Formats: sequence, structure tokens, C-alpha cells
Amino acid sequence: MTVSLADVQTGTRTAPPRILVYGIEGIGKSTFASKFPKPVFIRAEDGLDNIYCKSFPVARKFEDVVGALDALIREKHDYSTVVIDSLDWLEALIWEMLCEREGVESIEQVGGGYAKGYVQALTHWRRVVEKLQTLRLDKGCAIALTAHAKIEFHDDPETKFQRFAPQ
Repeated sequence: MTVSLADVQTGTRTAPPRILVYGIEGIGKSTFASKFPKPVFIRAEDGLDNIYCKSFPVARKFEDVVGALDALIREKHDYSTVVIDSLDWLEALIWEMLCEREGVESIEQVGGGYAKGYVQALTHWRRVVEKLQTLRLDKGCAIALTAHAKIEFHDDPETKFQRFAPQ
């Protein structure tokens, strides 16, 4: 495909938002996400106690998350927001799958070590992102992701401080 200046578009393009909500445990990330328009939760952790919402069962395996995303892509529904709760627990499912597949104890050992496990994990993160993008663009769903916060230490010659970052 050849791209030319005739392909330049003008104007605003509207698509449902993509939102990341992160914070310390128990601060209300899931409660906040439950207030989005017509949400459905894909639960990588069991953290929806006392929150009235619609959700898939807690994912025990990475493929449970993929299956829920595929069902939302494939089947007709009226959900307006897809919530993944939470990304750090989803990451643990990805790592667990890779460790089981290779018969090793740690993501550090996958692929023979030297960070190869993390590189392999990126392939599975891309699967999730592609499916979320399909839901956003083809099904019109907003995407809300939750994550736990961790404290990072920033240390350079000019300043030192702590900050919260997604885990």
C-alpha cells in the first residue's frame, strides 16, 4: 500500500476512551470502575467483594482472560465498558502460564534466562492489547484497566524522591 498526502485526514476522531486507574490496595479502583457506563469485569483477582457489578468468574489461567475477551468480541452484548481488574494479577497469570509451559519455577528461568521470559510475556500482553483494541473500535467499548501502585525511588544527581507508579 502506498501512502500519499491525499490520505491525510482532517477533524476530530472519536473513539471510546482507554483508562488506567491505579492506586494502593483498597482505595476504590474497582468501585470507581464499576461506575463507568455498563461495565463488565474480567477478573484476574478476587477483589469485587461488596461491589454490585457484572463480571466473569475469577480467572485461574491466562486463557480464562483471553476467553472472556473473545466472548465479548464474538457475542452480541450491550456492555459499554470492559474492565480488567487488575493488570498486575493478569501479569502473574501470564508468567504462570509461561513457567508451566517450560517446566520452570520462575519467569527469570523461562527461555533459558537472561530476561527471555519477559520478552515472551510481551507476546501475550500484545494479544490482550489487540483484543481490547478490537473491543474498543469494533464494539464501541471503553476500556478500563486497574492496577496496584508501588513506590518507586527516583535518585539522580539533582533530586531524590519517591513516587507511586503502576505495579
